Amino acid sequence: MARISVIIPTYNRRHLLGRAIESVLKQSYRDLRLVIVDDASTDGTETFLRGLCDPRIDVIRHEHNRGAAAARNTGLDRADSEFVAFLDSDDAWLEPKLERQLEAFACGDERLGVVYTRFRKIDWHYEPHVERRDGDIRAHILVQNCVGTASTAMIRRACFDAGAEFDGALDGSEDWDLWIRLAEQWRFRLVPEVLVHYYPQPVSLTADRRGALRAHERLFSKHEARIAALPDDFRARHWFHRGRIFYSHRRFLAGHRCLTRALGIDRAILPDVGRYLFVESARKLADRIGLPVQGAD
Repeated sequence: MARISVIIPTYNRRHLLGRAIESVLKQSYRDLRLVIVDDASTDGTETFLRGLCDPRIDVIRHEHNRGAAAARNTGLDRADSEFVAFLDSDDAWLEPKLERQLEAFACGDERLGVVYTRFRKIDWHYEPHVERRDGDIRAHILVQNCVGTASTAMIRRACFDAGAEFDGALDGSEDWDLWIRLAEQWRFRLVPEVLVHYYPQPVSLTADRRGALRAHERLFSKHEARIAALPDDFRARHWFHRGRIFYSHRRFLAGHRCLTRALGIDRAILPDVGRYLFVESARKLADRIGLPVQGAD
């Protein structure tokens, strides 16, 4: 039995999938099993996967498209390793990624459930800074997704033995939701190296933006009681970052209301709000004239 099960969910990403698979098979740590879940692709992915001959690869195909969360859960059902790692089919790992994470697990105790790495967004000019966290991250993960994409994480299989899985009802932000729930019982550790290349896919249609916002709002609604129980400084920061999400989707009035609510909870956040609004204005101006701007934090 391989020590690590790697799960790649994919749907109509035939043109990108090869890069993701290659980045797994070229890992410096070799004792792994790669589970690829084809979520009923229609772009030739099925034929491509039939041509793979590495004995470490296990392919599962859904007969009907069920979404990324369901595909990851299907992979989890097949995984029987000590550790599980996820890779989105449009991302890629650097060669030492799994090895570095296993080293981090070896330095922790049985309470360490998740080890994650830094990642770099490729061809992305505007990337706000996010402060990554170690240890007990229960409050921090309710403020913002300090772990990031599922492609960064290696998770102890025992975390899922208690019934945890990705929540398909969210239809977005499923990884953030999982981090929130796992943080209730498990410790997190950061490997402070960029070991994942994250390739953001274009989100330009109004429907896509609305869908992303609905996913976030469903997530926040699901964890409303946890958010309400946060200390004032963390609750204010939650509303601050919530406002930033609205601003990033061009919902400026809703964003303004969130920032106002944050200030009403804790005035100490005023410098951060002011700096964010200043940089956001500068970014909009720079976009108009074609200049890059650094992140707002």
